[in-house]
Amino acid sequence: LILPYLLLGVMGIVVWLVGWGWAILTVPILVYFFHIDPVVATFYSLIIVWMTALVWAIMKLRSWEIMWRVGLLFGIPSIIATFFSRHTLVPSIPDHVFLIEKWTLLLLIFGFIMFAAGCSMVCKRKNQNTSKTNPIQKWKKSLLTIVEGWVVGTITGLVGAGGWFLIVPALMMLEWLSIKQAVATSLLI
Repeated sequence: LILPYLLLGVMGIVVWLVGWGWAILTVPILVYFFHIDPVVATFYSLIIVWMTALVWAIMKLRSWEIMWRVGLLFGIPSIIATFFSRHTLVPSIPDHVFLIEKWTLLLLIFGFIMFAAGCSMVCKRKNQNTSKTNPIQKWKKSLLTIVEGWVVGTITGLVGAGGWFLIVPALMMLEWLSIKQAVATSLLI
């Protein structure tokens, strides 16, 4: 009985040290050690992540690393898509898809996304000079940010992962934010 709580404590320390990993660590602990249904575990993961991120975001407000425009353009569609995904997509998934149970399918999707996000974080990226952008490029960039937020929000609603796991790589690769800016902005999101 003590092991799951110890693992949650270790998870908290890991999150504090590296600044990411809540859903990656929370969902498996809830599923495999607390024996919670994966669909419910993804919902619990969202609540745990939200409460912890709120505390961290308040602590980061003084750091000037939060990119407010990107955070709002990404965050608002992400929240709407998470709500939509959680309340329409997840309930509409049949109990069995191609002989795979619903909870197994969600865990497979979770594992695939975790692998893809890990690969994207280790890939080198080119520096992009965004200092000279015209209004049309800024408009396109804003639209891309909104679409990114919607896609990440949909995935978050499905598998209960989103924060540093999906948002930080998206902000770093597509918005060209530094790791500090991406982490602080993901707290706002």
